[in-house]
Order: sequence, then structure tokens, then C-alpha cells
Amino acid sequence: IAISSSSSTTTAGFPTSPIPSYRSFSSLSSSFSDDLDASTSSSGQRRRSVSFDATVAVKSIPTRNEYSDRIRCHLWTSPKEMHHNAQRNTVEFASEHYDWHRAVEDADMFVNVQTGQKIHPVHYERHLH
Repeated sequence: IAISSSSSTTTAGFPTSPIPSYRSFSSLSSSFSDDLDASTSSSGQRRRSVSFDATVAVKSIPTRNEYSDRIRCHLWTSPKEMHHNAQRNTVEFASEHYDWHRAVEDADMFVNVQTGQKIHPVHYERHLH
């Protein structure tokens, strides 16, 4: 889907005319769903549409400081762990010749029988040498 503010051409079957500004999400959602519901393909078939209910349930999301240490450690990664993960990912991606098409799939990973954790083959191969 492409949106262009300078033309009203169509990309992927959706009009790309400028999107007007809306004061509320409910007016945007009803207008947007009406536009999509009305669109049809050149063969006359109705296209899939997206719509949003005007009534929503508002849920409060606690700030990071409101979580206990026990919960917080499961929701966020420490800088040390993030650094470790980045180093591991760099080694794994290098072993795949920096090509996401060659990424090792889950089915090709080794599995630690004690923890069930999947291990990239490059780490196993490094321990053999």
C-alpha cells in the first residue's frame, strides 16, 4: 500500500489520495472503513476491508517503575544482556554469510536436552574445533 499526497492514483487496489486530518480516531476509523468497504476490483469482486469499532475499552498500562523487580526482569533486557545478544547474533549472521535468505531455521537448530533451548549450529561447530 502506498500513500501519496500529490496524486490520487491507486496502488495495490487502494486509493492513494491525501488522507485528511481527523480530530478523533472514531471518525477516522468509520471513514476509512467506509472507503475500503466500497472498493471493488476491476472484476467486480469485493475487496477485503479493515474496520474498527467506534467503542473501545481503555486499559491502563503501568509505567516501568510500577513493576516489581521480579516482573521487570522478564519484560526488559538489561544493557549487559542486550550486548551479549548482539554479539551472539553477529556471529550467527556472519556464519550465514550476512544473507537473511540463508538464515538457519528452527528445525535446523540443535536443542539443549536439559533446557529445550535452541542453539545455532555455528556455536556447536565452534566447540568442535
